[in-house]
Amino acid sequence: MSGYLKLSAICADLDISDKTLRRIIGRGELPALRSGSVLRVPKGSYEEWKRSRLVPAQPEAVPERPVLRLRRIPRPRRQEV
Repeated sequence: MSGYLKLSAICADLDISDKTLRRIIGRGELPALRSGSVLRVPKGSYEEWKRSRLVPAQPEAVPERPVLRLRRIPRPRRQEV
């Protein structure tokens, strides 16, 4: 079964839980094969699904954050007694 991936490998790659991956498979978004009680995902199908889910970064869509500058607050001087 060298052309198939274990769910644990996919979960580690995507940094998601096993339950989330099973939901994705259950919705039919990602094809999987069941061999007894074990689910396996074809490597090609996973790579194609992953590419289709990627969203290119758009730097202009990120709002520019203002630069925060710290200023020194003067302390009150001690009064001499």
